[in-house]
Amino acid sequence: MTEHPVEDIIPALVDGNGDVRRYARRLLGIDDDAGVPPYLRESLSSENSRIRREAAVALGKLGDPAAVDILVDALDDGDAQMRLEAAEALTSLGDSRALPVLKETILDPDMTLRKRSAQLLGTVGDSSAVPYLLAALKDPELPVRLVAVRTLRQLDMGNYRHAAVLSFLDVLTASAYGRQRDRLREEAAQALGELGDSRAIPGLINALEYRHDSALYSCAAEAIGQIGDPVAVPDLIAVLNDGHAHVKGDVAQALGRIGDRRAVGPLISILDWITGGDEARWLTRVAIEALGHLGDARAVPHLLAALVHGDEWDISSVAGALRQLGDTLAVPEMIERLESPDLGVDERRRSAVALGKLGAAEAVLPLIRSLEDDNWAVRKSSAEALGLLGDSRAVQPLVDVLADDDWALRLTAAVSLGNIGDPQAITSLELALEDEKFDVRHAAESALAKLRQIDAEVSAVEKV
Repeated sequence: MTEHPVEDIIPALVDGNGDVRRYARRLLGIDDDAGVPPYLRESLSSENSRIRREAAVALGKLGDPAAVDILVDALDDGDAQMRLEAAEALTSLGDSRALPVLKETILDPDMTLRKRSAQLLGTVGDSSAVPYLLAALKDPELPVRLVAVRTLRQLDMGNYRHAAVLSFLDVLTASAYGRQRDRLREEAAQALGELGDSRAIPGLINALEYRHDSALYSCAAEAIGQIGDPVAVPDLIAVLNDGHAHVKGDVAQALGRIGDRRAVGPLISILDWITGGDEARWLTRVAIEALGHLGDARAVPHLLAALVHGDEWDISSVAGALRQLGDTLAVPEMIERLESPDLGVDERRRSAVALGKLGAAEAVLPLIRSLEDDNWAVRKSSAEALGLLGDSRAVQPLVDVLADDDWALRLTAAVSLGNIGDPQAITSLELALEDEKFDVRHAAESALAKLRQIDAEVSAVEKV
């Protein structure tokens, strides 16, 4: 028939290239191009175990339901690897009869077969596989344990929920070191968080002691937040006093998710400490966001202080937190600061940015007035803020800015007019297409595309 080894030709029957598939069929003497090739059916009875395995793989990849019964028969093959190939092929065809074989091969002496079986049990998606996978968490080989925990995270634990919690906790508290072992513990912590079972809290709290592994620490803190049981709050507050910034950040996020107001004071303390000048600026945002989730009015004065003293990212976080709190004090204070002649340029500019982020309509007129500020940076931030507020009262003032001598201000005005979305600005933006600066022309073109789309949608609605 051919001088090529049969076991090398069979995989070509399911090659992604049609020419390769047709050539392989000719080499094997297969004339028809539909259904299960007769030669594959015959190959499953070959004395050569490699040929049988390649045939099973090819049958799975063909995706033909007619192959199911053939593969089921192959589940009784004397070769364990062959049985696994047949089971994998059946799994790819959506047939659950592979499950008993997978439960068998996950106990095979060959580590590779155990590992593949653990992977395939997740594909089958049957909760009856859970006890076999839980047992695999104690497999002597680390790669098998790692695959088992990942597969378990895909499955519904059903009646094995308590057993799963205990098994994951055993993995979490394992004392062996090494990156793969650390990764195994991290996966176990994530699995416990996904299960949402309060019985995992003590073990996860203990895992916060693994300071050498910041990834495990983060996974444990996140899992505690996912579970959301207030019983963890005192322990988390105690850990919050740790000197390491990443420790504080992970715990602050967990406290925000749990939503227990006992955390307000400790989080405010962190926020005040950071705004006092600590270098770990990112932690400011974590504390701010957590305070927003907690929804306690005691945080408002401290958030206002962060609004005044924080960096650009802090302003966005604080504005979001204040909106969550339903605060009514921030907008008047920021308006007052924006219009205060006694404040410096940076403070007025930051107030304009904050007003845009806070999204309050009462800020529109003060921001329009600030378009006449003596300082370029204040005018630019005011124009950006007006774009965020999206109020049509700002259209004409921003159109006037399109004629400013400073091209960066013209660009900002064009962007903001596009964000406001009022078709009244179309004519002025069309004139801006002739601007001497490419960036301004490009911004005007983008804004016009938005406004024309809006204008077309409004016209379509009016016709109906």
